[in-house]
Amino acid sequence: MAPSPFPAAFGQTGVWTGTEVIVWGGDRVSADPVGGRYNPETNLWKPISLVDAPGAYVGSMAVWTGSGMLIWQPEIRTGSRYNPVLDKWSSMSTSGAPTIRSES
Repeated sequence: MAPSPFPAAFGQTGVWTGTEVIVWGGDRVSADPVGGRYNPETNLWKPISLVDAPGAYVGSMAVWTGSGMLIWQPEIRTGSRYNPVLDKWSSMSTSGAPTIRSES
């Protein structure tokens, strides 16, 4: 597999779109945004937009909706939507969202 263009981390989350894998997040000291897209047909990685992207936190969860990726970060009770066609992030409403939980 081609090397990833983003810094080493662990705890990433990802989704399969039907044509590529989108990977996001992980445990990094700074929690700076980090992610990429991998296409197995071309064996190439490419970066994704960091504009308005969520932080890279362990415990983030991702789901593919059929047209985009949703990221939920339960420890900080926030979410983001990623549109791969536009390579654009937008905020997810927290109205009515579950309260913050811990693993204890």
